[in-house]
Amino acid sequence: MGNKGEICQLLWTISKAEALLGMVNPKMPKLNPRQMKIILVLMNYNECAVIDIRKKVYFSKSTMTGLIDSLCEKGLVERKQGELDRRKVKVSLTEKGRKLGFLLRTKIDNNYDNVLKKLSESERQIFRNSLIEVNTILEKMEKINGQR
Repeated sequence: MGNKGEICQLLWTISKAEALLGMVNPKMPKLNPRQMKIILVLMNYNECAVIDIRKKVYFSKSTMTGLIDSLCEKGLVERKQGELDRRKVKVSLTEKGRKLGFLLRTKIDNNYDNVLKKLSESERQIFRNSLIEVNTILEKMEKINGQR
């Protein structure tokens, strides 16, 4: 039915992390929600092209450049130029970045769990179904935008 694990996964898919990131441990390095979002995206990949990250977070090229620069300066990510095409830049988390990403995910999952505990089973089921519907619509929109 509306199990909490599935609902959390749906929330990750929709990427509403920005709204909840204010609840993250203040002892973490000073990061803005956009930087956190990039770290969370990179948690799913060993290495990812900057353009692919941009497609997932919907940031402009110039915004991405500044965000990646600042994350590199903090020692959380590292850039690698493509061997065949130096214009193709890939980004990966450092060990420090991966630890922070795990901490972020854990905190956000705990926050989701705390919120979901307050809902009845029927409310969780309605919420789950609504998230599935929103996710389906977003996937359709992504396909339409990709066809342009």
